[in-house]
Amino acid sequence: MTSDEFKQNSVRFIARQLVETRQIIKLVNQLIIQEHPEVKLVNIKADLTNAFRKKFNFVKNRNANDYHHAFDAYLTSLIGSHLLKSHPKWEPLFVYSDYDKIKFDNAPQGVNIMKEFEQSKLADENGEIIWNKDEMMAYLERLYNSRQILITKKKFMHVMVTCSNKPSSKLVKVIT
Repeated sequence: MTSDEFKQNSVRFIARQLVETRQIIKLVNQLIIQEHPEVKLVNIKADLTNAFRKKFNFVKNRNANDYHHAFDAYLTSLIGSHLLKSHPKWEPLFVYSDYDKIKFDNAPQGVNIMKEFEQSKLADENGEIIWNKDEMMAYLERLYNSRQILITKKKFMHVMVTCSNKPSSKLVKVIT
């Protein structure tokens, strides 16, 4: 394979992987909404989590371990909760199942969510404190520097079952 062929195939491969990832995200969102209709799934772009990390100096080291996935998941949850509390009127912009109910032409322009995280305290419309920078940064520092990572694993056993001369494969939970 020549260098040009490699480059061309690489571009197509990456494009396919991105489409596949988006399809998986849609499917998982649909499954969660189906099983838990009361849950609000908030769409948070990775860029926003990355900007938060950079702004507050939470370095991501992919070579050390996989801990950055857990920390990113927490940051995503934190940012999503903050968006819902600080901008309740914008909820249809963030909540996954509400996308089709709004017109994006009416989306707020020129809003910098990161500026909100720089404030020492932020209150909602009722005066309730929804962001306390000192408390949250202290908590995030403890979380970020934590080296005790609990891992839970489920045990499953692969069993072959034969019914009506048609073998089928099932996963069976092993109770220990």
